[in-house]
Amino acid sequence: LVSESALISISPRLNQLDKASTIFSAAIATVQPMCLVGLQQLLPPLFIRVSRSEGIISFSEAQMKAFSRYFMWQVLNVFLVTSIAGSVFDTLAIIIETPESAFEMLGNSLPAMSSFFVSFVTIKTFSGLGVEISRVVGIIQSSLLLIIFPNSTLRARRSTRIGMRAIDDPGWFNYHKILAQDLLVVVISVVFAVV
Repeated sequence: LVSESALISISPRLNQLDKASTIFSAAIATVQPMCLVGLQQLLPPLFIRVSRSEGIISFSEAQMKAFSRYFMWQVLNVFLVTSIAGSVFDTLAIIIETPESAFEMLGNSLPAMSSFFVSFVTIKTFSGLGVEISRVVGIIQSSLLLIIFPNSTLRARRSTRIGMRAIDDPGWFNYHKILAQDLLVVVISVVFAVV
């Protein structure tokens, strides 16, 4: 849907620009990894809510369930499906019919997907981790709190209001999100270290 070949086939103008400019071609090649990184930002809260709806009361147990689901989703969808084929169902059907063909399919498709995964890890490094380190969300939240509540006391400024925190209160660490994403980068690094 958002792969380079799909985007070029949708519009003759995109195809023409892709052939005319290497910069535009590189920009089109980064659309799929950026969409994947964006989707990865939306899934962890969903997995936490699913764990809560299952009746899990403990937050640490809900995080553990969300971590295992999120990591498995990433390995299956991001790594295997992206590198082998375009659809989860097609890939699973082929592997179920002939399980020994999974390694052959990986061996044939992994070298061709190396540029995608280099782009993916680079985008993940500079967008995801850069936002975490620079605390852009914390700056926006504290600025909004100052705009909405300009005459707050020190105690009120330090408390969480409307779901927003002060700049010096980072909140809890998203273990299920950060560790699963980092483990995916480790899996990609280990796989492509030998390719």
